[in-house]
Amino acid sequence: MFAGTRKMGREKGYTLVELIVVMAIFAAVAMAISVTFNNLISRGSQQARSAVSQIGGITGLEMLRSDIAHAGFALPWSYQATPGWSEVAVPPVAGLGIDPTTFNETSPPRAVRAANVNPIGSPPGPYYLVLKSALLALNSPSIGHWSFVNYSSGNKSYLRTSGDAASDIVPTQDNLITLNVSFDNQGNETRKLLMNSPSQFSYTVTGATNPIIVPNAWAQPADPSQSALAYAISDTTLQMPYNRADYYIDFNAQRPQSCSQGTGVLFKAVAGQLGTYKDANGTPLIYPLLNCVGDMQVVFILDRNNDGQLSAYPPEDAYITGLTADLLREQLRQVKVYILAHEGGKDTSFSYPGASILVGEAGVGGQNWSAAQMSSSSKFGATWRNYRWKVYALTVNMLNIQK
Repeated sequence: MFAGTRKMGREKGYTLVELIVVMAIFAAVAMAISVTFNNLISRGSQQARSAVSQIGGITGLEMLRSDIAHAGFALPWSYQATPGWSEVAVPPVAGLGIDPTTFNETSPPRAVRAANVNPIGSPPGPYYLVLKSALLALNSPSIGHWSFVNYSSGNKSYLRTSGDAASDIVPTQDNLITLNVSFDNQGNETRKLLMNSPSQFSYTVTGATNPIIVPNAWAQPADPSQSALAYAISDTTLQMPYNRADYYIDFNAQRPQSCSQGTGVLFKAVAGQLGTYKDANGTPLIYPLLNCVGDMQVVFILDRNNDGQLSAYPPEDAYITGLTADLLREQLRQVKVYILAHEGGKDTSFSYPGASILVGEAGVGGQNWSAAQMSSSSKFGATWRNYRWKVYALTVNMLNIQK
């Protein structure tokens, strides 16, 4: 042989067994990468759904917090004549398990009311929460407008303006009520709704916005010792001298597919000035606030003796239901709302760690959901642990209840 010539047939290639082993290794690595990638995608999707839930919860519950804080604002404490109105005649939707007309009041209204939808059920139902004030409508450009009414003899009182469009009365638009502020011989303040008749307690004004807007003669202070405050309640004709909003869970409402069975949607329904939860055009005034909600519990915190000693009561307590509007105004210090919901959707890689979930406060009407109750087929089902349940707790100081 010539130098440098290689001999043929002496070198070995890969055997079939070696190729099969290599291919198996590659397949195992690819499978591992695929599983990891799928887990990352699933986890990312779950985190995205959780983020959406958190944003929705923050937005909706902040509205609830604000409404509770403003409950009682510009409510009449007494009436000049026996009123002839009613608040609502029909529920916002059917199938809520409670009659909202039971919260109607013709006596001076209580700022906050609540009742359990199914108090004798097992487990008991969630609460239905009703708030009343001048600031609860969402679709009216009149909300937040108000003015002082000065005393002047000879029907020369007027509504003062400040030049602030956010607060000044708007002629021909705003339907107003006027509260006469005075004190009795014992120095107790009263805020009486000025009325021309049992059915006439509101009015609109005309004229220039500056410098003088004259209210109706019957809506002016009667003597120099009195002062009056005019509030815009709505841009539509008033049926009642305040606004009302109902908060409830609708378990029959359409909800995202990611929600657990047995959950519903938390809604705010504004009682329009027509006896319904609709505006003058027939559009429902019902707004979804939070999805995947399983329960809502309410607790009232009172200072019964004005001595700083606070006591907690469920809304159905006989002491609470027996309070008049003035006593509730004097004693109510806080309203606490607890809402059970879950973040994101079902996650089979997650297992809720707790044996039970307490919604509210033990011994004060709170609901302690046991694992058996959670897993009931009529409630959240056997897979309830695969959801990230959370209890939102709102504690709201009633700072505006006397204003």
